[in-house]
Order: sequence, then C-alpha cells, then structure tokens
Amino acid sequence: MKEYCNFIESEVEEINSIKIQPLSSKKENLFLSLVVMVIVVIAYFLIQLTSKKDIGQTLTATQISAYKELSNVNNSFYTELTNSLLEIEALTEVEGEIPEIAVLEEEEISPYLKDDLWEERGALTWKKLEVKGKVYYLGISKQVNIVGNYLIEFNREAMDKSIIYYNDEQDDGRSLPKSISHLEEHWKEIVPYTGTEERKKF
Repeated sequence: MKEYCNFIESEVEEINSIKIQPLSSKKENLFLSLVVMVIVVIAYFLIQLTSKKDIGQTLTATQISAYKELSNVNNSFYTELTNSLLEIEALTEVEGEIPEIAVLEEEEISPYLKDDLWEERGALTWKKLEVKGKVYYLGISKQVNIVGNYLIEFNREAMDKSIIYYNDEQDDGRSLPKSISHLEEHWKEIVPYTGTEERKKF
C-alpha cells in the first residue's frame, strides 16, 4: 500500500512539473503582424463601402453632379425642386401658363412655401422671369453656405426635362438676374444621379 501511495505521489509530482513553453518572440511578432494586417484590410473595405464612388458621369465644364458635388442639404433641396416640376406642370395645364410664385405658395408647394423649413434652408426669395421667350424661376438664397442659389429653366414641351442650375455666390439680388444672358459664367447645370449611373457602379 505504501508503495502504491509513493507511486501516486511521484505521478502527481511529474504532472505538476509539466511546464508550458511560451511562444518565441519571433512567433509572437509574426502573429501580431498578421492580426494588424487583417484589421487594416477590414478597415480599407469599410472605407470603400462608405465612400462616394466614381459613378462614371460625363460632365462638361458648365455642369456639376448632383451626387458628387452638392452637399446633402443642397441635394435634398434639388430633389424637392425636381419633384415640384410635376405639380407645376399640372398647374400650367390648368392656367395655360407657368404659374407665378404666389400661386405655388397658395398651393403649399415645397420648397417655395415660406414655412419653418424654408427659414432653415436659406430662406430663398423666388421670382418668375421671362427672358427671350423662356421662363425661369430664380431663387436667391440669404445663406449660400447652407443652401445655394437656384435657377430653373422651364421646358414647356417636356416639364421633366427642365434644366436646374446652381451657384453659391452671395448676391444682393441685382446681378444674378442679369447673368441669365450668359449662364455659363455664373451658373452650373445640375446633372441628376440616375439608375443608369447606379448600375455602372457594379
């Protein structure tokens, strides 16, 4: 029995004496390098997913991309302008001509309606202009650092093909209307972001 106990004690001592050897410093450095590389690769792909991609729009010197060059606030404002063209078209069919700004306000058509949101987004002053047989809506912003100036050149035959121009010049309200005769010097045509460009990304 005593011999058996001695045998057990010797086995326990042998088990207790087993040592776990740490990895060599060389292997630890290699492991850490691999972890860092994996983190960098994941970060790169996350940045690529969240960044605005080159969507392949072909622009001239007098055009800007609604997707790439307008701020989020201006992009939202531009979308409202394009949506308002449908309502303006309906009013034009009823009245026989493109309506005055006062009519749009009465009909509570955004972004022409002077409400709280209008105040927060540059408080644009709108006016209807007729130059050389063409009809325009000119919107001059009081705060171009928030929302810029907009100019809509209406296409009576196809209202959805009306051209919307943009600039971010602070103006006293006198020089911009005169600049309609030479648009390219003051205004940039906004090119919309369409499903065609979305497909090009893939």
